[in-house]
Amino acid sequence: MRISVIICHCILALCICISSIHQPRAESISDASARLPKPDSNSSTASATLSEFEGRYQVGNTVCIVIPVKMAFEVKWLKGQGVMHFFYSQTTADGKPIFVSKDRGQGRDQFVFDDNSYNSGQFIRADGKVFTLKRLSAD
Repeated sequence: MRISVIICHCILALCICISSIHQPRAESISDASARLPKPDSNSSTASATLSEFEGRYQVGNTVCIVIPVKMAFEVKWLKGQGVMHFFYSQTTADGKPIFVSKDRGQGRDQFVFDDNSYNSGQFIRADGKVFTLKRLSAD
């Protein structure tokens, strides 16, 4: 009988100890997003709805659709078959985000954006040819 009382006291003390351990405060989405870089609102091409690498883009004389997929970005070309996967690579010293394709033996294609609004920039094909790119409206 005495052992069961001691066990109950130990369990109660353990529960109190566990409940008093400081748990870090969960960060709200608004707190986390406050630290993310904001799109350039002065840009004449700034999109009111998207500030991510996604949507429809005019690349030279063709169009592509970009869809975020896990840790990559799936790119479907209007003039092409299948999809390409692009991955975030880096941001240049002057603030230009760069996304690169997998190297399929011919080099890597790159999306180089003017800023973190992802509305305009250049597409650099693996062979070095450069195309102007801009986000199209979501019509």
